[in-house]
This record gives sequence, structure tokens and C-alpha cells, in this order.
Amino acid sequence: MEIGYMRVSTGDQNPDAQRDALIRAGVAEFQRDLIVANTHEGLAAARARGRKGGRRPKLTAYQAELAQQLYDAREKTVQEIADLFTVPRSTVYGYLNKSDQPSGV
Repeated sequence: MEIGYMRVSTGDQNPDAQRDALIRAGVAEFQRDLIVANTHEGLAAARARGRKGGRRPKLTAYQAELAQQLYDAREKTVQEIADLFTVPRSTVYGYLNKSDQPSGV
């Protein structure tokens, strides 16, 4: 394990106070490293159990496909599609594949 050293100003020229400040800084760095390591281990264990982080999708794969079909067929506006699935328009836009749109639109 590597411990980095830094100059700690205690506002005091007392060597004992500076030593104590360096020890506290080293302990704080060690605690931070432990927290990071434990977090990474927990995320890896969750992935091994098949869990993923983040929010759950608002639309199912079927709903997203249906929204895309309605959008491509120009049957409904984006607002109508959003109302159909009770989500905001921005959510619908996130699911739509707009690759057939001209650039700059």
C-alpha cells in the first residue's frame, strides 16, 4: 500500500502538532481507500447476482417498439404517444430511433 505525503499546515510550528496532523491525514486517506474498495466489491457482487445499477426503464421493450412504430407511421404525435404510455414527451424522445431524420432537426 502506498501512502502519499503532503505538507499540512497547522498554523503552528510545533512538531508534535504537525505529526498529529499528518497521522490524521494518513488515516483519512486509508479510510477513503477502504470505502472505495468496499464499494467496488459490492458492485461486483451485485453484478455477479445479475443486478444492475440505475433506474428501471419506464417503457418495456414492447412499448418502446410500439412507440417507434407509431412514430414512424406518423399515426400519432409524440405527445399522443406519451399520453398513451403516461410518460413525458422527453421519455418518448429518448426511446425513439430518429436516425431517419435529417441532421440539424
